[in-house]
Amino acid sequence: MSDKKYNVVYGSRCTVIPGTAAEKIIGGHATASDIRVLFAALELYSRETATASKIAELTGLAVSEVESSMAYWRGTGIVSVSETVEVSPNEKNAPDAENGRQNEAGEKKPHRNSAPKYSGAQISDILEKDGGGMKSMIDECQQLVGHIFNPTEISSVVGMCDWLGLTPEFVVTVAAYYTRKKPGCSVRYIERAATDLVNNGITSMKELDEYLKEMELYDGIAGKLRTWLGIGGRAYTQKENGMIKRWVRDFSYGEDVIHLAYEITVDSKGAFNFDYANKILENWYASGVRDLAGANEAVSAFREEKKAKSETGGSFDTDEFFSLALRRSYKNMQETEPDNNG
Repeated sequence: MSDKKYNVVYGSRCTVIPGTAAEKIIGGHATASDIRVLFAALELYSRETATASKIAELTGLAVSEVESSMAYWRGTGIVSVSETVEVSPNEKNAPDAENGRQNEAGEKKPHRNSAPKYSGAQISDILEKDGGGMKSMIDECQQLVGHIFNPTEISSVVGMCDWLGLTPEFVVTVAAYYTRKKPGCSVRYIERAATDLVNNGITSMKELDEYLKEMELYDGIAGKLRTWLGIGGRAYTQKENGMIKRWVRDFSYGEDVIHLAYEITVDSKGAFNFDYANKILENWYASGVRDLAGANEAVSAFREEKKAKSETGGSFDTDEFFSLALRRSYKNMQETEPDNNG
């Protein structure tokens, strides 16, 4: 029986793969998912940016499966990751701590960018010296992410403690928050979040707890605004995010106060306007308003003064409100000052 000769028909196009990848596939080292993910990445890379979400959409695999396969190809040296592909959660829309936060000595925290890659022997040595805390951390993180970690993912999780200097409790808390906020997020996503926290000076559990409480409040307000505005999944602009952060972090306003500003804005402008609502909230805060009762009182006093002047109609004039509020504050100060002349 003669040995058949097969010819490859390229047609009008072809896909080129790295020689090392071909060796891994031929040798049976790559799984079916690994091969699908690699070819999808090659197809995307030839015409646009290859991201985990786009590969998942093209292959029908879950993002976590794509991340796992890509971790395998990264381990072989065939695939690299661009630092600009995945925007970290803290850079994107979270109420971040200020950049350049300083430590107690007044010195800026070191900025960390590229995590080291640990060998299997290095990881074993680190885990052996740790005393069990990191092993428990890895187990908990695997449960949170939803799959058994590959060597690259274990390296990332261990590095959060060894390289970033974080405690296992800190890492698990960060993983718990982001897997709840962004189901299906990768270990790389969690690592980026932890790195950003460290670069912003958040390294202790106390600082993390305060930060996450602020995040929860921000998420709640941002989500409510989406509902009120009916904007669905549209991402907030950087300017809009900055305004929401100020309302939540700097002014400590809750949903009730912000909703009142929302209603006033819609009544006055016919639709919601971030700049207009921001001006209302800024003026309230500057004039001493700290809660809903104070906001309602300020609005009522403003409208009474306008009514007394026989001014009807028109919108809620934020500049005029602030001017009247300051006059009222000055008048109250004069009335409460003791008479030193008698």
